[in-house]
Amino acid sequence: MFKSTKELTEAYERLYLDEVLPAVEKGLSASVYTQVSDMEDEVNGVFTFDRAKMKLEPETVRNLNDLLKSAGNAKCGSD
Repeated sequence: MFKSTKELTEAYERLYLDEVLPAVEKGLSASVYTQVSDMEDEVNGVFTFDRAKMKLEPETVRNLNDLLKSAGNAKCGSD
């Protein structure tokens, strides 16, 4: 379990940079994070149980999404 937004965001960023983005080059065409919010004893959501707070730093998520989009476009030959 991560103790801070920064710690969780860094782990999420490592996952994308080390696993997801390199997989695009190998043919990955989709990635889905299914735990949108925490649920009872599960605390791996992007949002808190009451959805009052996003647990990841939005700017980092936005940047990673842009990198993923660019990687996909490069693989497909589009802009």
